[in-house]
Amino acid sequence: MVGRSAYVYAGGAYLFPNEYAVFVGDTARGRKGTAYRMWQHLAGVVNATWLDGCLSSNTQSGEGIVHRIRDEQYGIPPGRRKKGEPAEEQLLDPGVSDKRLLIAEEEFSHSLKMEKRSGNTLTELLRVAWDSPRLLKTSNKNSPLKATDPHVSLIGHTTRDELLATLNMVDLNNGMANRVLWCAAKRTGDMPDAEPIFWREQTEILDRLKGVLQQRFANTDDPAFIARSQDAKNYWDTLYCKLNAEKQNGTLDAVLARDTSHILKLSLILAITDQAMKIERRHIEAALAIVDFCQASARWIFGKATNNKLANTILWELRRHAPAGLSREKINTDVCYSNTPKSQLDRAFSALVQNNLAKMIVKEGEKGRRVEMWFSKA
Repeated sequence: MVGRSAYVYAGGAYLFPNEYAVFVGDTARGRKGTAYRMWQHLAGVVNATWLDGCLSSNTQSGEGIVHRIRDEQYGIPPGRRKKGEPAEEQLLDPGVSDKRLLIAEEEFSHSLKMEKRSGNTLTELLRVAWDSPRLLKTSNKNSPLKATDPHVSLIGHTTRDELLATLNMVDLNNGMANRVLWCAAKRTGDMPDAEPIFWREQTEILDRLKGVLQQRFANTDDPAFIARSQDAKNYWDTLYCKLNAEKQNGTLDAVLARDTSHILKLSLILAITDQAMKIERRHIEAALAIVDFCQASARWIFGKATNNKLANTILWELRRHAPAGLSREKINTDVCYSNTPKSQLDRAFSALVQNNLAKMIVKEGEKGRRVEMWFSKA
């Protein structure tokens, strides 16, 4: 809702208060949608104009995102002109003045499936939009679109099984996964007689939220730089070095690689919500707590990983094919494309066994031939 009204600086990049969060339940009964709709009711009371104009679902392509917040377009209108009549540019499309967009996908895995279609640019454009560039544009040569100063956020819902079935190693390593705050969602109990919350009666909450939003502008040309206080700066310097020292090169670490940027974005959002003039240490500490939860969620969703990149790739495929498992021959041909030395493959399998992530069973195949089958244990 606050748009590109404020930013923090991070090593050459301007980070704005937009985030991606995907809520992952163990089953479809995790009540992710119930929690989302409770918030939606509140948002409609606080700012109905934003809710009606800036919320989008069933997004199927990168072009669809840009079209939703497109700039005005000028050009020569189609049709025949009289002989000697000059060709004059006219306004063909007034575009969309409000560049804020919240993509809400209650079937996030469906969007990932759409992205697999040839030529689909959904995750590619989402990666760029998270960075809040000056300009978003499509690569369509016939009808190119652009959106200036975009402010794109995302909320997704899915189950763990659906996510593992639709994501692949490319998605995990191409930068999309580490731009998402992965949040484990769990049903904590039954509420058969839950009463509605009448938000208009919650005047203290409404006044507070409206006060936060009134200090910000959706499409300002002069966003405010929010600096850190000296105490926050000292704390951040130590925390930043600590977080970077802990990073490794495994598959799961690729999902968690953007933790410092998430902390900065979240601390900015918390400072805005707190109506503070600077980011204080408490905002960074609260942001760190959120990121810690999301990292624990990611470990639950994607499981453990090893320091062997090939072992991580094999483990991912074993999880995707659970409980049937994969034969060593199938792994060699379909996962390693038959170009991995046997010694390297042996080391990968050894890493999986040593970390208690996979097991091997020898079965009898056709004509009494022994088949080495591998299964995920996570």
